[in-house]
Amino acid sequence: MGGGRKVKSVMLATIIVPIFNIEHYIKQCIDSLLPLLKHKCEIIMVAGNSSDCTNDVALQYAAQYADVQFIYQNGKGLSNARNCGLRVAKAEFTIFVDGDDFVDAAVLSRLLDSITSNTDVLMTNFYRNYENNGSEILISEINNNASNGLENLQYIINPHKCFWNVWRNIYRTDFLQKHDLLFLENTYAEDIDYFSRVCIEKPVMQYSKEAFYHYRMDRKGSLMNDVPLVRLEQTVHVIEESVQRLRNCKEPWTEAVISGFQFEYLLNMVFVCNYSKQQRKQAIKSFTTFHQVLCPACDCLVRWLTRIVSILGIRGVSRVLSMIRCLKRKIEHRKAT
Repeated sequence: MGGGRKVKSVMLATIIVPIFNIEHYIKQCIDSLLPLLKHKCEIIMVAGNSSDCTNDVALQYAAQYADVQFIYQNGKGLSNARNCGLRVAKAEFTIFVDGDDFVDAAVLSRLLDSITSNTDVLMTNFYRNYENNGSEILISEINNNASNGLENLQYIINPHKCFWNVWRNIYRTDFLQKHDLLFLENTYAEDIDYFSRVCIEKPVMQYSKEAFYHYRMDRKGSLMNDVPLVRLEQTVHVIEESVQRLRNCKEPWTEAVISGFQFEYLLNMVFVCNYSKQQRKQAIKSFTTFHQVLCPACDCLVRWLTRIVSILGIRGVSRVLSMIRCLKRKIEHRKAT
């Protein structure tokens, strides 16, 4: 068939779920999504070469439900898995769900129904779920007074928190396809890169205070618990590229996003003191251009920390941040119990 008009998809949302070595979590994840099948949604599980029973469990779901697909990724890594899902997505909207997390289907259904006809990206609040004690805290950056529009992003995000996670958003599939918005592969910090590239395409933004996503913290075996040197080097590089990309954009809303990326850049210095002597030298080299990344800065805390880096050096700041991080985690866990 050629030359015909593109038929509008009858599916409302494609939910892309990368799955890899999560046999203890995949059932909770997929079970939380199944009610959405009645809401004209499809689930695409994108599998890697798991060494546990993850793929066996996933295949059982695919065999039982017509709108649950199982496909193998054609490469490695989270970004590749998401891209494989994007290439076969056929619904009006696209949602990314990590296989070790879960959702509130009822809330997600309401959000899908609430999206206006011209919205490209809907941003929501979310929950942090602490596996060690089963508690949760709501990460609330969006309130009833939030005004829609990309220009208001600067009033929504907190530059001292991770606002760039792709799983907190609902994307219009046509928007992603029009701008060829695939994930940067073979690197860490892919969400930072993706968020910046989505934003510079000037999507029509909608905000909701509702939270459908439950992000699992402190999972044993999670990539987030292991910070090899290559991950630090790639994260620093991605932040550098993203900051420059946004500076070139020269829009008022970019200042808040840049401030958030600069703060994350500084926070990554905490890992330097955890490496061996030889690796520590390499880690410090990753921050050679910190003045170009951090200056100029609109955020007072970023400016203050940049001065501290100039005085104490990367290694000294790493030790200070490490102590602050331990204290912060203790406070967070205390609040969550």
